[in-house]
Amino acid sequence: MNCKVVGARCMARIAASASLVMADGAPRLARLRRIPMFPKFQKDETRMTYSISRADLDTITDAELASSTTKFLPQWTDIPVEFREGNVYTRMAQARLLDYPVPDVSISFLPGFEDEGACKAIDRCVVAHLKAFAPRHEHRIAGVGYMLSKICRITAA
Repeated sequence: MNCKVVGARCMARIAASASLVMADGAPRLARLRRIPMFPKFQKDETRMTYSISRADLDTITDAELASSTTKFLPQWTDIPVEFREGNVYTRMAQARLLDYPVPDVSISFLPGFEDEGACKAIDRCVVAHLKAFAPRHEHRIAGVGYMLSKICRITAA
């Protein structure tokens, strides 16, 4: 006998059972399709304002550097689309994660991140967040790229 015929008979028996048929005779699965699985977000919805300070960078401990952390990683919904799709900031994060050569860029630090210890603190924070296994790879790269955009301006040289 053909597998399609056997499968159709099996499905007919299952659909005839009370658990998969509604009182009006409609299959339960048809009713489930009418329920939206994901909430629809409105376009005018405001995002959380993400910020990071120089003092935040200094809170990365040696234990967090050795293992990982996500405490300053923005939520996926708070990351702008241009960072999710990739830009110069995310390429810098990717290069730092994979030990690739750093792209040919010009970096200028924003006010508040210009002191002598800022470079080391920024690197510790970036590395600690890139080591995390909890969020997806894309989330980490986009989040660290967005974090870098709040710390410095990177332009292609």
